[in-house]
Amino acid sequence: MEVREMSFAERMTEKVELGADRAALVKQSYLMLSLAVVAAMFGGWVGSTVPFFVNLFTGWGGWIIAMLLINFLPMMAMRSAHNPTTGLLALLGYGFVSGLVLGPMIYVAAFILEQPELLFSAGVITAAVFAAVTFYVFTSGKTYSAPKGLMVGMFVGITGAVLVNMVFASSLLGFLISIGIGVFGVISLFFSTSNLLHNRDITSPITGAVLLFSGVFMIFQAVLRILMAFAGGSRN
Repeated sequence: MEVREMSFAERMTEKVELGADRAALVKQSYLMLSLAVVAAMFGGWVGSTVPFFVNLFTGWGGWIIAMLLINFLPMMAMRSAHNPTTGLLALLGYGFVSGLVLGPMIYVAAFILEQPELLFSAGVITAAVFAAVTFYVFTSGKTYSAPKGLMVGMFVGITGAVLVNMVFASSLLGFLISIGIGVFGVISLFFSTSNLLHNRDITSPITGAVLLFSGVFMIFQAVLRILMAFAGGSRN
């Protein structure tokens, strides 16, 4: 698939008038993405609360199994994109396994930092940011404006981090981590959405949802790895 080369700055500042078909594809992709996100949140809850999965995916063996599944399931979803049942099942499986892998990472980070509220705040802020961006996409009509969407998503993400911090009285580090998850999640969504807009080979919402979810997953995973590295260093 060939995507028109654009700089990061261009992707974050672009404003595009969409045709009816492309606008419908973007909205359907976000609808499919919402199902994958729900599956991921459920997987994250299972992965962070069931001792078997916490132990499995914090070890090398479980991590290898997870990486194999995370690479296989999106490929299966994209190859089955025009078969609604198979494609949707593969997309949901991709979301669930991704959450299952990230759940133990959140659990370990929260344990090391002695801040169990990170489990809750990460889920709440992720859900809030995703809901805000999805709301923007569904209400923007045929005009896609990355700056407007970024402002909506970041406002919700930062507001969510402030509210969570007020409720749990989190440390400054926990507060900054919450903001980081929200901001990077929004940026990742709009970067991936830009790819979806300009890649004319993508004609299925399943493929679009895989593209969007993969971007968010990679950012969330990177934030958690930085968090765990920082937490580990802070205890030495």
